[in-house]
Amino acid sequence: MKRETELKVQAWLDGELPAAEAAEIRRGAETEPALTRLAAELRFARSCFAGGELSRSVPEPREFYWSQIERQIHRTEPSVAVNALPLPRPWAAWLRWLAPAAIVAVLALLLISPEHPVGQHKHVRASEVDTPLDDLGSFTFHSDAEQINVVWVGSF
Repeated sequence: MKRETELKVQAWLDGELPAAEAAEIRRGAETEPALTRLAAELRFARSCFAGGELSRSVPEPREFYWSQIERQIHRTEPSVAVNALPLPRPWAAWLRWLAPAAIVAVLALLLISPEHPVGQHKHVRASEVDTPLDDLGSFTFHSDAEQINVVWVGSF
């Protein structure tokens, strides 16, 4: 079942669909088993939520809280005049253009750099292997023709 169909079933149960779409979804819920199961699950979930939600009452009327909010908004409005705002620094405009240009330049240098061409890996040969145990030893073999390293770790 498509996600869009599931959302339409939910909207149908919530009474949010236009009459034509609601009738179509209702017919589908009556004939299609998947839609019937989904509608039953959503109805069950709604009944569980409806019984489990706590009702909270407030001793003061609603207008009291809105008036408090409005008073707080008016109290905290900025009292600074528009003319008192700091002027932008002259170098701030340059910084807006120089920072992205510098980033582009660094990326270009990294891509053009001959030491690390893009797509090629630099092979590093390990010349020494540290072992935490005294009775272990290792032997390393490197083949340039095959470009392979073999490390034999054994107990001596």
